[in-house]
Amino acid sequence: MKRRDLIRLYLARQAASPGRYWLEQGLQFALGGMPTLAGIALRAVFYRLILRMDGAAAIEKNVRLRFASHIRLGAGSYLDEGVYLHATPGGIEIGPGTLVMHGAVLHVYNFRGLPRAGIRIGRDGLIGEYTVIRGQGGVTIGDRVYTS
Repeated sequence: MKRRDLIRLYLARQAASPGRYWLEQGLQFALGGMPTLAGIALRAVFYRLILRMDGAAAIEKNVRLRFASHIRLGAGSYLDEGVYLHATPGGIEIGPGTLVMHGAVLHVYNFRGLPRAGIRIGRDGLIGEYTVIRGQGGVTIGDRVYTS
């Protein structure tokens, strides 16, 4: 494989388009590591350019987002430090008031082209520390469900 083809393949696995890749990565570079409430506030404002938020959501520093255009956060949802969301076209939806704790991985890399790929999490739930959820075949978690 030529170097140019490898770069295209890499970009295709990170974002919906090369332009989206640069936008998403640029914002995460500029704001992703910023600590304290100032960082949370700035991410709450500017991350709306790359993902969907229904109301205010809190995103801590060092949260990794891939295919951010396919991520939807409900009002009052929370992403703790070290969370990794990889939401290829099937997407990830996190319901209102749901907390995703430190080190959790929600991963929808649908390399097999399955029709119902995606992760849907209801309201007021908790995804515990270091939980891994793979959504290739489609995962739905109801309201007020706690995982560990």
